[in-house]
Amino acid sequence: MTVAVAAAIMSTGNKYDENELENALIHHMKRLGQAHPDVGYSRKFRQWLFSDDPRPYHSRDNRAAMRVSVIGWLYDDLDDVRRIARSSARVTHDHTEGILSAEAAAGAVFLSRKSHDKQTVREYIEMTLGYDLSRTCADIRSEDKHSVNCRSTIAEAITAFLVGESFEDVIRTAISLGGDSSAVAAIAGSIAEAHYDTIDPDWYKVPFHYMDPDADADLEEVMYSFCTHSAYDKIRKHGYRS
Repeated sequence: MTVAVAAAIMSTGNKYDENELENALIHHMKRLGQAHPDVGYSRKFRQWLFSDDPRPYHSRDNRAAMRVSVIGWLYDDLDDVRRIARSSARVTHDHTEGILSAEAAAGAVFLSRKSHDKQTVREYIEMTLGYDLSRTCADIRSEDKHSVNCRSTIAEAITAFLVGESFEDVIRTAISLGGDSSAVAAIAGSIAEAHYDTIDPDWYKVPFHYMDPDADADLEEVMYSFCTHSAYDKIRKHGYRS
């Protein structure tokens, strides 16, 4: 779905018309989602995906926040990032918390991409969006939970990002927290990638290594287009095609 969000935005030429963008999001999410149906979608999202009349289902799970990292790269103003993130969430996750989580994840990527420090990201999450970041990693690990609630996921992802000492360390920390670790690591890792300048170039080759040239050609096409987008200069300097 991250690839679908990128495809939708690039297909509209990064325009700001919300109706056009939301229609493009629905089209590309259904197109790529139906082509790749067995990748762990929630029951409600699967129903949305194969519906003839897809409607948002008032969810506040963490999946809207997991798919918005590209928005932090494709727009150059925080207000635009937040507005487009809201649109990307609304097509499925129209609950206030679901929408806010998308703003949080995309905004944190944007701020990191623009070389703001971790304290600035913390203040954006805590003071602007009202998330509680008081729990330590030890506090989170001690909890008996497996929650897909977007509020707790965002707090855990940001915490992992703040305490991590490198791109890889952020991801390892996120996974170590337990719970819905795939969601936490996806969000934390996307913020860390925008933050750290020194990332092993081999990391950029990993997704393509796991792609099937035939079955995943539709995903690869969008990924290559995104990787050569003017905003995404970090990956271009690493020669991802090799």
